[in-house]
Amino acid sequence: MIVTVVDIQVKSEFLDKFIEATRENHKKSVSEPGNLRFDFLQDKADPSHFFSMKPMNPRKQLQITRGQIITSDGRKELRSTWRDHAGELKQE
Repeated sequence: MIVTVVDIQVKSEFLDKFIEATRENHKKSVSEPGNLRFDFLQDKADPSHFFSMKPMNPRKQLQITRGQIITSDGRKELRSTWRDHAGELKQE
């Protein structure tokens, strides 16, 4: 099993946009082959702080998630879309 954990600090003015982009990503990610689950958590003490955790199996799925492989269902495009949204919304 491979687990991807992401720790993200989002600009407070973009919280709703970030959450919506991540929900769309979640909907498609949970149906991928090899995906075991996808957790998306918001810190109660700091609402602009998020964590995501996605356990996957097998190793090939990690390459797909990182956008290194274009799958028949356009997986690379999906990840690029989420990364585009996340990139402009997160704090450095």
